[in-house]
Amino acid sequence: MTRSLPLPGPVVADPVPLAAQPRRATTGRAVQWTFLALFTLYAFLHVIYMTGYAPKGLYYAAFGLLLVASAARIAWLVVTRWHSLGELHFLRSFSVLAGASAVIMIVSWIREYSATETLTWTGAGQVFFILGPALIALCVVNTASTKQLDGYAIILLARYAVYFVLAFSTDFSLASLTEVSWSSSSSPFESSFAHDLLIVEAYFVFRNRKALALVAAGMTMLSLKRASFVLAPAMIVASRWLRSAKPASRRYLYALAAVGVASPFMVKYVYSQGFVEMASERFGIDINTVTTGRWEIYQIATGLLPQTTGFGSLNPLLTNLVDSHFGTYWNSQLHNDTLRVYMEVGFIGIAVYVCALVYLGRSSRMASLLITYTVFVLITSRLITHTSYWVALFLVLALIERWIHERAVAARLEEGSDVGREVAER
Repeated sequence: MTRSLPLPGPVVADPVPLAAQPRRATTGRAVQWTFLALFTLYAFLHVIYMTGYAPKGLYYAAFGLLLVASAARIAWLVVTRWHSLGELHFLRSFSVLAGASAVIMIVSWIREYSATETLTWTGAGQVFFILGPALIALCVVNTASTKQLDGYAIILLARYAVYFVLAFSTDFSLASLTEVSWSSSSSPFESSFAHDLLIVEAYFVFRNRKALALVAAGMTMLSLKRASFVLAPAMIVASRWLRSAKPASRRYLYALAAVGVASPFMVKYVYSQGFVEMASERFGIDINTVTTGRWEIYQIATGLLPQTTGFGSLNPLLTNLVDSHFGTYWNSQLHNDTLRVYMEVGFIGIAVYVCALVYLGRSSRMASLLITYTVFVLITSRLITHTSYWVALFLVLALIERWIHERAVAARLEEGSDVGREVAER
């Protein structure tokens, strides 16, 4: 008895590998919405506190709750996905930042013990400005659904809109808009949040959310930090190029890291007596005026250098000295962060700090641009202790990594379905 042959039917393509299929959401909606609520509470309490409408304790309680919840969530993910940790978004970036923080703490303790024969947690407070925001970003990007990702960036934009309303509502008018001056670096709406707003704009440019990007760009320019004032419209113009998911050039990132590591020495040269005298005699340039007092602050800082005890110790010494002599805290801190890191934890400290940050720019052109901007501001100003900036930066970088992954998964699925249809048609 012969077996009947199987009836001919359409040939189907091989199934798409599991690695290329979107991972089923293992996070319950309750957890996703809880974290969105905690982040919203933190975001708005921050600006309400900054404008004096909420007590400090309330804001810090919300921020602390978000950090504790993020730590618990990441601990749960590590335990439950131990054999697939590589699938966690932003984990490599977080690990690099954690490793750099550990090295900086060790160097800081060595310098502190050699100077005082005691160990304190001064450096840990500074390291927190790296790890705290990075932990929040790691948690959010591995908890939120794809539909919620844009929501986190919208919350950041909304909180700065609330800040504008609370801080500048009485000053806002058509006449005040004409007072914005790039040449004199002055604006009735000037705020350090300009740095944060630029990061938020970058996210919307990457996502091609034109209206939101324009709103963020406008608020960035009103807040007037010179570099962000120029970069905000430039990102709109170059948006098509910046939306590419193509990884950043390695050569460029190596060059950026080299500039960042060398920057303390370049700044020290500009502040040197020989260069100051040459600029004055040949070009009539007053370095202290051009740098808005940074040269004078540096001269004071060099005198305090023997008293420093590791990461984060220099600026408190400067603040106390200026307050005791002039009765003010205004302009009392070193406004060259890479130089400060070098003065506090030496060449190893600045090298690991800069290289860890540059590593985060590898994912895309937009990521490399944001890291370039960050390094520039670290060289020329004070940014390390600006917590809200690091929350925005790390979160946006993590979200960009997530969207690049989602695009790749969608492309593989579409390619697999196209192959299946083509084979079936044959």
